[in-house]
Amino acid sequence: MIADGKQDIKSIFADDRYFEIPNYQRSYAWREKQLRDFLDDFSHMENYKKYYYGTILLQHKENTDDTYEIVDGQQRLTTLIIFMSCLIRRLEQIGLTDEAADLDKKFIKYKINYVLKLQDQDDGFFKMYILQPNDKADHKTPAQRNLWEAKEYFTKALETADKNDCMAYRTRLLAANCLVYSVNDRNEAAMIFETTNDRGKILTNLEKTKSFLMYKVSSAYKNADSLLNTIQQGFNDIYATYESLKSKPKFNLDENSIQQYMFIAYETWKNKKVNGKSYKAYQHYMGELKDRVNNMVKDISEAKEDREKYELAMNKYIEGYIKNLKESFNAVNGMYGTTGKFKNLLTLGRMASLWPLLIKAYWIDKPDDKKKFNELCSWCEIFCFRGLAMQKYLSNKYDTRWYDITNSFKGDFDKLFNQIKQMIVGLGNEEKFLEKMQTKDFYKDYSPADRNYFFWSYENYLRDKMGYARLSFDDLWQTDSKKKLTIEHIVAQSDEKDKNRILKDEGNAKVGGRVTFDREYLHSIGNLAIDPASANSSKGKKDVEEKNSKYFVKAPLMSQNELDTFMEGGRWTLESINKRRDALLAFVKATWCFDFKEEEVAEIAEEHDSEEVEMEE
Repeated sequence: MIADGKQDIKSIFADDRYFEIPNYQRSYAWREKQLRDFLDDFSHMENYKKYYYGTILLQHKENTDDTYEIVDGQQRLTTLIIFMSCLIRRLEQIGLTDEAADLDKKFIKYKINYVLKLQDQDDGFFKMYILQPNDKADHKTPAQRNLWEAKEYFTKALETADKNDCMAYRTRLLAANCLVYSVNDRNEAAMIFETTNDRGKILTNLEKTKSFLMYKVSSAYKNADSLLNTIQQGFNDIYATYESLKSKPKFNLDENSIQQYMFIAYETWKNKKVNGKSYKAYQHYMGELKDRVNNMVKDISEAKEDREKYELAMNKYIEGYIKNLKESFNAVNGMYGTTGKFKNLLTLGRMASLWPLLIKAYWIDKPDDKKKFNELCSWCEIFCFRGLAMQKYLSNKYDTRWYDITNSFKGDFDKLFNQIKQMIVGLGNEEKFLEKMQTKDFYKDYSPADRNYFFWSYENYLRDKMGYARLSFDDLWQTDSKKKLTIEHIVAQSDEKDKNRILKDEGNAKVGGRVTFDREYLHSIGNLAIDPASANSSKGKKDVEEKNSKYFVKAPLMSQNELDTFMEGGRWTLESINKRRDALLAFVKATWCFDFKEEEVAEIAEEHDSEEVEMEE
C-alpha cells in the first residue's frame, strides 16, 4: 500500500504498482502552456533542490493488491509518463541504455503490464502511439491530439539534450516531491477532491459541479454508491460528447456556457433584487445549484423522521439535473450534425440568446426529420438577420425575453413561433428593414461576414429556382486566402474612367450640384456581387463590359452570370444598378419578410401581454 504524506516520485512509482484513470475523469487536456510550465520547472531547478509536484489523490482499486485509481492529479501524472517515455528514447539514442531500461521499468511497463492505464477511449492510442517510438499517429479525438502534441513537444525539447542534460532531468524528476493521499472508497475520495485542485488548468464549472455533487451525496447519504455511479457515468458521457464536439466546424462553445444554457432552459429561476440591484439568477447558476443542493442536504441532516423522503427528493433533483445536462450536450452535438437552417444561425453568429431555446426545442422535437426545430431555426434566422445583422440591435438587449420564452416553453411550437413573430414585429416594420438593405454604403456599413452571408444566400436562391446544387456552408466558411468569398465591386472602386463614362451616359457629368457616383452607387447592393478572392483580384480595375465578357458570363456563380441581363445595350449603367438592386430586394422580401395583417399582429401582441402577466404572477 502507498503511505499517505510527502513522498518523492521514485517512491510512488515502485516496481510493483500500477495506476489507472477512471472513465469518469476528464480526458487529457494539457496544452503547450502547461507543458512549457512543466519543463521550465525542472529545467531551472538545481539538482540538490527538491521540487514540489503537487497533490496526488489515489483510491485503492477493489480486489487488487497493486492497482490505484487516480482521483486527482491525472493530468500531472500522465504528463510525467509522457515526458519519461521521451526521456527514455533520448537516453537510448545517446547510449545510456541501462538508465533508460531502469526508467522504462518504473514508468512505462513493469513485467507484462503498462504502469499507467488511461480511460478506455484513449488507452489504446496512448500505449501504441505515445509510449512507443512512432513518428506518426492517427488521432481521432481532441484528447488523443493533446497526447500526441505533448509527445512531440517533449521530443523536440530533448532532441539536443546531451548526457549531462538527460541525467539532470532524471535526477530532478525522481526526487520531486508529491503530497499523496490514498483512500479506500469513493465517498472519501469525493470529499477530499472537493477541497483540492488539479495543477495546470483551472477546473471548469462542469468539473466543479461533478466534484460538488459527489461530495454532497457522499456526506449526506448513508449508502451513496448508486447515486455516485449515476453521477460518474453521467459526467463520463458528457465529457465524451464534449470531446467529439470540439472537432466540429464552427464549434466555439465552452462547456461552462452549455451548462448555463441548460440552467436557463430547464431549471426553475426568476430574477431577483438584492440591496436594490437586479440579480439575474442564470448568471449565477453555480451558486443557485449549490444553494438548492445544500438546502436538501440540510433537510436530510435535520430530518428526525422520514429521512428517506428527503433523500429521494435530493436523488430526484440530482438525477434530473444530470439528465438535462446530458441531453443539452447531446442536443448541441445533434445540431452540429444537421444540414438545415441551424447552420445559417451559426454563420450569422450572435447566438448567445438563442442557445437555450435551440437546445430545449431540439430535444423536444422527437421526430428524426426535426421539422419543427428547423422551422424554429428559420424564424430565429429572420430575427438575427433583420434585427441583429442589418439593423444592428445588440443581441443582449433581448436576452431576458428569449430566456423567458425558453423557460416557459413546454412543446407548443405554434405558440412559440407566434412569440418569435411578435419579437420580429418589435424590431420595426418591414419598410425600416428594407431601407437598411438599400443603404448607399452597404459595403461599408456591414461586416465582411454579414455581406458574404447575404450574397451567398442570394446565390443559393437563384440556384434553388433553377434546380442546381447549392453553394455549401464550407464555401461560405472557407478561410483559404485564395478560395474565401469576398465582395466584388462591379464598377471597380478605383476605376474613375468607368465611373465618368456612366455619369456621362446618364447626363450627370457635371462636378457640382449632383451627388457623386461613389456616394450614391459605388457601395450599394446593386453594384456588389460575391466572388472568390482569387477571381476578384484577377479582374482588377477592368471596366464592367470587359469583366462581363471575360469573367461574369463564364463564372460558376449564377449571381455573376445574370449580370448580363441587367446591361443596357451591352453597357452597365445607373439603371443597371437600380434594376439589380430591385432584383435583390425581391429576394430579400421573399426570404426575410412576411406580410403581417393588423389583426394578426394585435393577436400576437395580446398573447404576449397575457404571458407577461402570468410570469409576473
